[in-house]
Amino acid sequence: MSLLRLPSLLLPALIPSWRFFRAIAPSPRVELRVDGGPWQEVAVPPAHLSLGQMLLRLIWNPQRTAALYLVSLSERIVEQGSHRAEAELLERLARDYGREHRLEARLTFVTRGAAGLESEVLYESAPFTGGRA
Repeated sequence: MSLLRLPSLLLPALIPSWRFFRAIAPSPRVELRVDGGPWQEVAVPPAHLSLGQMLLRLIWNPQRTAALYLVSLSERIVEQGSHRAEAELLERLARDYGREHRLEARLTFVTRGAAGLESEVLYESAPFTGGRA
């Protein structure tokens, strides 16, 4: 192998292709109801971040990583009907929001329609505690 060919082999590793998605579509929102109360969105991003917070989040942002994992699980539930993803989602919600409470989860798509924002419920769990439906 020639040394002249080496840069062409390393270039794809150093500069990745930015084709991450087959299509751009809305992601499901994860909503939670605790003890029969109102539905609340899970992992809502903050309304405002300082410059320092933005720079730190470029390097260290475990909350956003966890929120993206919930979105990934919810997409698998909606697209594939994955029972494994459903069990993992419910277990994480129970762990993060209290095992002693009666919880319900749902996944919604929010789209902009003629009348404004429209919400469509795609999945709703049975009441659960401890991560089990």
